[in-house]
Amino acid sequence: MPVVPELDAHLSPTMQRYLMAIVAAQRDAVVTATGVARALGCSTPTSLEMLRRLEANGLLVAEGVRRGGWRLTPEGQREIAALRRRQSVLERFLRTELGFDVEEAAEEAERLGPSVSARLESRLRDTVWPATRPCREPRE
Repeated sequence: MPVVPELDAHLSPTMQRYLMAIVAAQRDAVVTATGVARALGCSTPTSLEMLRRLEANGLLVAEGVRRGGWRLTPEGQREIAALRRRQSVLERFLRTELGFDVEEAAEEAERLGPSVSARLESRLRDTVWPATRPCREPRE
């Protein structure tokens, strides 16, 4: 049973939430601390501190003082893709196995995603996509 790379081994749930908020707050691929703060309902200084942590982890790069923005690095983009995959697996599990409607499943998956380990994600994927490629609907 293959296990996906361990997001949770190096990114805290808070960092994962920030990465997802960064995607939502992007404008022309540039993110501002204010935009992220607005998306998460926190202060701009708090957001700026986390953006600096994400930069120290190689996930963001500052676009300069004048622009006041941040851009995802290729590593940051890979992490976002992994987070989206995890959320997709959770949404599918919640809909198919627990009967949640689409909106409820999306809300719950967003809330649960950062807390789900790669091992649990792998098992959930095996449950909702048996004998198919991950996160792809089986063809009929």
